[in-house]
Amino acid sequence: MRPRCWIPLFVHTLVIVVVVLAVVVVIGVVGFFLYRRRMKRGGFYLAGTPNNMLATPQSSNNNTPGSRGRGTMGSRGRASSQQRPPTAASRTGSSIPNIFANLTDKGKMSDAARPRGSSAQTTFPAGADGNRSRHSIINPNVAHIPSDEINYTRTIAKGAFGEVWLASYGKDLVAVKKLLTVEGTSVQDFVSELNLLASLSHRCILTLVGACWDEDLTDIQIVMEYMDDGDLLSVLRRSSPSVLTWENGKATYCVQICEAVYYLHSLQPALIHRDIKSRNILVDSEKGAKLSDFGESRERTVARTMTAGVGTARWVAPEIILGEDYSELADIYSLGVLLTELDTHQIPYQKMGLEESMIVQQVAVGKLRPKVSDTCPEIIRRLTHECLQYDPSLRPSAARVLQTLMASPLVRRPSTLLTTD
Repeated sequence: MRPRCWIPLFVHTLVIVVVVLAVVVVIGVVGFFLYRRRMKRGGFYLAGTPNNMLATPQSSNNNTPGSRGRGTMGSRGRASSQQRPPTAASRTGSSIPNIFANLTDKGKMSDAARPRGSSAQTTFPAGADGNRSRHSIINPNVAHIPSDEINYTRTIAKGAFGEVWLASYGKDLVAVKKLLTVEGTSVQDFVSELNLLASLSHRCILTLVGACWDEDLTDIQIVMEYMDDGDLLSVLRRSSPSVLTWENGKATYCVQICEAVYYLHSLQPALIHRDIKSRNILVDSEKGAKLSDFGESRERTVARTMTAGVGTARWVAPEIILGEDYSELADIYSLGVLLTELDTHQIPYQKMGLEESMIVQQVAVGKLRPKVSDTCPEIIRRLTHECLQYDPSLRPSAARVLQTLMASPLVRRPSTLLTTD
């Protein structure tokens, strides 16, 4: 009897093993490639709520504080029920940021794309005396306010990185903005915003009162003027378009916002806000509308590389989404989106039922832009169309937008425009 040959069986088994290993390797390579591709593109394609960088102001009746202003921070009475907001250093963590609500989560952006050496970005200087070095980064024009002179009342807005408190300082009501975390570059970014506010002076830009800070800047707070009607988004949600019309308020708000944008763009070098939207415009019953939240603002210099990944996705210009170079005309696109908000009292694309990623992709390639209502005044309709041009060179300047508005019958009262104070 001849012995059975085991060689064919061995070869057959070996072939099967090799084939299986090859399939595993191919799957692994494909999976790794898709993972890397998704990580690179993930910054703009994370799902989330688009309009909640700061939550709706919180109070016992769910309305914004109703104290009325007097001139430019006249006597408003002292707030009661003092509370002390927790310091950032005392917190063990912070909530996960929503990239569509506030595209400033450095962990979601490419560090290689971030600018370096800009005068708008504060860095901590090295030195043997750490406290002295850190204090030296604060603009000397910023008034230092001892924190025990601030009487805190309640939180009126809160986001992933910070919160805003209603408080009183002396006889005036103020809004106090503070960090929830001191991790990473959050303190540097916060101080950069503080220094920038201290360098701006315009009646249509939120006024800086001063700041509170401790020895090592682990608890720093920005004290600003208080606007009694809250943000423009809340104002629009509370009002019907038939009540708050272009003639009786919205055109005036628009003019004031355009004045602020014109002022920023007229600086040398021009300052790009990069986050113009209704949530970042504050309204007062007597002072009107003012532009706020300069955490994303940057000077435009020739040597500076324009960066992507800032601003709220539904409001940003296509060139920013695509990571291309951009100018102050990116603000004009956001201004056009804001005009649609003012007209419809709705956030962009609210009723379209599209996924956030689909909205961003279609905006980026020029296939989607927000629309005005059927009853929108023709001058606003035409101006919105011009501001939302896909090609930045076809968009009007802030000065031209102002001139167009002032030439329309929608603005009843004259305004001293094109000034810087």
